[in-house]
Amino acid sequence: MQEKIALQSIHKLTTEEMIQIDQWLSVLYKTFEDLEYP
Repeated sequence: MQEKIALQSIHKLTTEEMIQIDQWLSVLYKTFEDLEYP
């Protein structure tokens, strides 16, 4: 039972991290585009 809870918390953490990484990538991509094509 505890293992299942641990796996769920790990999955939740990685999902939140993936969302943050996606946001950072989009910000970096827009910044790069602005630098390339002002």
